Amino acid sequence: QPFWALPALGIAGLHARDIMGYLVIVTIFVGIVACIGFLCWAMFF
Repeated sequence: QPFWALPALGIAGLHARDIMGYLVIVTIFVGIVACIGFLCWAMFF
């Protein structure tokens, strides 16, 4: 739930679109790492 980010963005004086690029990159990276982890888990256990 991203609602904790709304007050933080307000305090920092940012908009959601200001951090969206960063969040997309982090989401893709975490997705790749999770997929690799699931594949390794399936192979070894």
